[in-house]
Amino acid sequence: MSNDFTVDSLMATAEVRRWLASARLDTQPRIEQTSRVQLLADFCNAQGESPTEMIAKVLRGGEEDGQYEVAIKGRRQLDTAINTWGDGLGLNLHQTITSGNVLRSFFIHNGVQMQGRPSL
Repeated sequence: MSNDFTVDSLMATAEVRRWLASARLDTQPRIEQTSRVQLLADFCNAQGESPTEMIAKVLRGGEEDGQYEVAIKGRRQLDTAINTWGDGLGLNLHQTITSGNVLRSFFIHNGVQMQGRPSL
């Protein structure tokens, strides 16, 4: 995929549909869903990778038995990328943490266990 991720292109993916349904965000007003997916689109564009590519760097296996192994280094790199991206947004600390946690929510609901900074 190119670095042209949009809300519409991401809303069509299985990973985003899974996230919205699993987190029960699909019952929220469309503007709430769109604002969260826009953060994901911005992050993907900044990283130059699709959500699928980022998830694949962290979850290994699953082809034969459906069981995945977490690549600790990949998860650490993803967490660092989220923090670095959030710090560059020019927001206050609370907004930065909240933005990062929205992204972590996406990855958590797609099988990547993560823990973010505590909210203020």
